[in-house]
Amino acid sequence: LETLVGKGQKVCLCRIIFAIPTTYTMNTFVPKPKSAFLALFFALQLALFSGLIAPEGAMAQNRKRIVFQGFWWDFKNNNYPQGWANYLIDLAPRLREMGITAIWVPVNIKNENPLSVGYSPFDHYDLGDKYQKSNLKTPFGDKDEFLRMVAVMHANGIEVVQDIVLNHMDRAGSALGAGGQDPAATAFYNSIAGLPADPTGSAKTFRYTSFGGPAQDESAADYLSRQGRWPKNWQNFYPNPSDRRFTGDDLTRTTFGPDIAFNDGSVGQSSNATYNPVQAQTYMRTEARAWMTWMKKQTGIDGYRLDAVKHFPAAVAEDMLFNMQNNAGFASGTSEMLAVAEWVGGKAEVDAYVDAVQDRAGTFDFALHGFSNTPGLVAMVYGQGGYDMSNLPSTQQDRRFRTFPFVNNHDTFRPPGSANGNYPTNPNGSQQRWTSGSELAPNIDPREPRLAAAYAVMMAMDGNPGIFFEDLFDVGTTGKRFTHKPNDTTNLPTKSDIRNLIACHSKLDWKGGDYLVRHQAPDYLIIERAGKAIIGATDNFTTWQAQWIDTRFAPGTRLIDYGSSSPASDVRTVAADGRVQISTPPCNGTARRRGYSVWGPIGININAPISPLPLPTAQEWELENDLGDSHPRSLGQGGRLPSQSLAWRTAGKVYPAGGSVLKVESFVIDPTAELELQIADACGNSLGSQIGRGNQVFNFTVATVGWYQIRVRNTSLANNGQKLFIKATYTAPRFVDGFATPSFVPTVANLGPDTEICGGTRLDAATGSGFSYLWADSAGNSLGSNFFYIPTRAGSIYLTKTNTASGCIARDTLKILRYNPQPAFPFIVQSGDSLRLVPEAGIRYQWRLAGVDIPGATGPSYRPAASGAYSVVGTSAQGCKRTGNGINYILSNFDRLEGTITLAPNPATAGGSTLTLGNLSGSRATYTLLTLQGKAIQSKTLALSQGAAQASISTAALPAGLYLVKIKTTTGSQTIRLVVG
Repeated sequence: LETLVGKGQKVCLCRIIFAIPTTYTMNTFVPKPKSAFLALFFALQLALFSGLIAPEGAMAQNRKRIVFQGFWWDFKNNNYPQGWANYLIDLAPRLREMGITAIWVPVNIKNENPLSVGYSPFDHYDLGDKYQKSNLKTPFGDKDEFLRMVAVMHANGIEVVQDIVLNHMDRAGSALGAGGQDPAATAFYNSIAGLPADPTGSAKTFRYTSFGGPAQDESAADYLSRQGRWPKNWQNFYPNPSDRRFTGDDLTRTTFGPDIAFNDGSVGQSSNATYNPVQAQTYMRTEARAWMTWMKKQTGIDGYRLDAVKHFPAAVAEDMLFNMQNNAGFASGTSEMLAVAEWVGGKAEVDAYVDAVQDRAGTFDFALHGFSNTPGLVAMVYGQGGYDMSNLPSTQQDRRFRTFPFVNNHDTFRPPGSANGNYPTNPNGSQQRWTSGSELAPNIDPREPRLAAAYAVMMAMDGNPGIFFEDLFDVGTTGKRFTHKPNDTTNLPTKSDIRNLIACHSKLDWKGGDYLVRHQAPDYLIIERAGKAIIGATDNFTTWQAQWIDTRFAPGTRLIDYGSSSPASDVRTVAADGRVQISTPPCNGTARRRGYSVWGPIGININAPISPLPLPTAQEWELENDLGDSHPRSLGQGGRLPSQSLAWRTAGKVYPAGGSVLKVESFVIDPTAELELQIADACGNSLGSQIGRGNQVFNFTVATVGWYQIRVRNTSLANNGQKLFIKATYTAPRFVDGFATPSFVPTVANLGPDTEICGGTRLDAATGSGFSYLWADSAGNSLGSNFFYIPTRAGSIYLTKTNTASGCIARDTLKILRYNPQPAFPFIVQSGDSLRLVPEAGIRYQWRLAGVDIPGATGPSYRPAASGAYSVVGTSAQGCKRTGNGINYILSNFDRLEGTITLAPNPATAGGSTLTLGNLSGSRATYTLLTLQGKAIQSKTLALSQGAAQASISTAALPAGLYLVKIKTTTGSQTIRLVVG
């Protein structure tokens, strides 16, 4: 291996390749050296790979990727509410043409909040297909849309890197928070002497909706009986009887929510749950491994980004990644699988983590970015030209086999919010730099003139370069962050420099050549990707840089600058001694002055669209009762085949390209049962089916692009139930209008059985948004188009419900056998200290206080003994009920109208009564009319010296309600309650 170890000095190192015996432990690959020589050999290999011997040498990437982070912090777009997957598929063709080969997508399992950015996971097995936490979708959309996004990215040659959280969870309990607490946990926490209270409390009982146990209500009893997969109890989190720590160290502190304990023995049963399976000693680790395997098979994702890895054991991450590489069946990613871990720390820390996970994951290169005031790209950008750029190669991490260098990501760039999403500016309109307290490392403002130079350096170094959304696309200065369409190049423009660097990286095949540092100086850094490209970068704001360097390009090779800093006529020819002069412009941000240059062989069309080859998509659904959901507001997918039933089970939906072949495979438990596999349209109409026993392969030719359902059923009532697996292999279209073709909630119309009803009963047909309704009678006359209808007579009612996105229609009929009228509206008024209503013959009344029946209060009047909100319910002989108006009664000493002053008439008539105050005494009287809240409406002072004993009050401007009249005379005062009806 030829490398540079000093300025102009060359050394040849020999690498000897051995066939090394290995030993496999459970779920983990561990190389076992058989001799001291082999141990020395491994040490030498480690030194080579880490850069200890050849810090500026190169190791070729096993697969070359440019990874685009497909979201920003608090991502959203008003055109795609809870539909980020659809946003990304509309963006996919643009990413493909630019040369993006992988996309990092946010966490998309169900969170405690349907609008959460994803890092507070609730149910790992809910990808937006279960109705729980009062919602179906995640911010990413529903499960069908998520799977389609993966397939569309693959059609555009883009791998999908899934963000996952293994460290913590959040918000156990129903949508109302009921059921998540365990009294035994509280008792245990209170027993831990000398430690502060657990900030996450005892809300650590996680139970989930499933096909066999959909949510019925939000009560604790219902929640604690749910039987979805991977239930969790308080012992599965820190602190617990097996490990009482929960403060002071990274592994056990509850920084982000209930902190998962993966250590053996952190298991136990709930003290109050109905569904309470026994847990084995390795429960959490085993279940995490099973979930990641399920996730990879179900979705077809290609790699993982592991969140907050500092806070759970590296051995767990290594275990998970080994199995994703080797033990995920058809979805195994092999050693080529992209995996990156978020360890926020310096160079030694991130390198130690890569060693700990046996190189199965790289890390974000926070050392190169700049961390804890260490030099790096942040220091270069904000050094105002005073940073020594020769330091940059030594700041990058040494373990670079899977490293993920970056300039910004959502953890380092969280600009203050504004109405239109623009970046903040100073009062004079110039840009303002900030460092938010929520950011994990300093940010680099995308408006900085040295941003492109930072990207040039980062992308030239070893690794899978990370391209941040806000650095590639301008969403911070256009005022269109939340309102643009992703395929609109005007309202979502690209940064030309970053796009140019991506094109250069792809077209010149940077990572196909060894990484060689050719020149290091305070203002000038030159990196060669051997024989592929030479990249120069400077932080100098005013001065061009030039330098003769050695190169791997053959003598006579003609090079031009594809970074567009030099005119096309500026051709540099490699000299006979293998040297060439490279020049790079300053970084003042003007045209051809962006602080970088990219020199490569002449004759390459750098601006032509890039066409990576499409990738295959395979996705597998497991039909079992503890997966999916049968709630009417769910997708209605999942569930095992029922015994002695011909009912269909829907595995899921796919979105193949027109003219392609959709391959559906079924894998059964009982090979003797005859089953029918079916492909249906979006509305459930059969387009083709196949009947057979055992495992089947059904190849279906897709006529037109669109949504297709995959369904299965028994063909005989004699069949027993069984779970099975359905796998689909297909090709999605490259261009999809995600905005116009969202997935949809199945169209269901169910008015219930024929019955008699009471007047005022509301027939409710709503099961989600995106439907239109038509109600009709038996003669076909329209009765309304709202989502509900209130019948007025007996007879048949017909409902037609249409899904506006898919056009699917459902119908139902309800026969009203008898219509029983409601009681008349019981209107309550206050008369003195009593509440009264006009009774209706044959109606029984029940007075209520704060919604609770008052025992014995069943007459047409009631005299309250306490203040509060009173109402009355009238019930007819047929059991039909009607609730009257509520009234807020305030009990006080004036309710008994004590005193000599009178007010009549009381109650008064709204809109024009003239009231008379009587029995006034003294020489003067003042009255004030107030609301019950004490707001004065009118006030008047009367002279009584002429012997007047009464005064008039007009109610012409008063609406119906309760009022107070306060009278003060020279001989005393009195307050009277006034009722205006």
